Parts: sequence; structure tokens; C-alpha cells
Amino acid sequence: MSTVESGITIISLSNCSRDLGAIESRLRALDGVKNVSVNFVANAIEVDYDPALLKSEGIRDSLKRLRLDVKG
Repeated sequence: MSTVESGITIISLSNCSRDLGAIESRLRALDGVKNVSVNFVANAIEVDYDPALLKSEGIRDSLKRLRLDVKG
């Protein structure tokens, strides 16, 4: 059975559905991502992922490619 970790990455988000779709699509395409939850009010993204398949650095790099300000 795989372990699932949850990580929160604080980023700079505009309250825009275009951003939401791009963020969710990009992260869900990563091997090992189980769930993605975007919270515009808290400027946070919670990603449930399998650490055997994906490292948190891979999530941050993917967000940076969307030109998002990754702070955590």
C-alpha cells in the first residue's frame, strides 16, 4: 500500500477560474498526484501525492512553470 502525503504550497493567486483550471490540470498530470485543492482565499494549494512517485520539488517546479510565485 502506498503512503500519501499532503503538502500545502503557498503561492500568489489571482481569483480567476483560468488560473484554477491551469493549476489543477498541470498538477493532476503529474504521476503520483492523488488530489488537488486550490484555495484562493488562503492563497494555498493542497496536493495529496505519493512520495514514492513524486517529490514536493516536482510540485513546486510545475507551479513555477505556470509563472506562479511559489513561497513554500
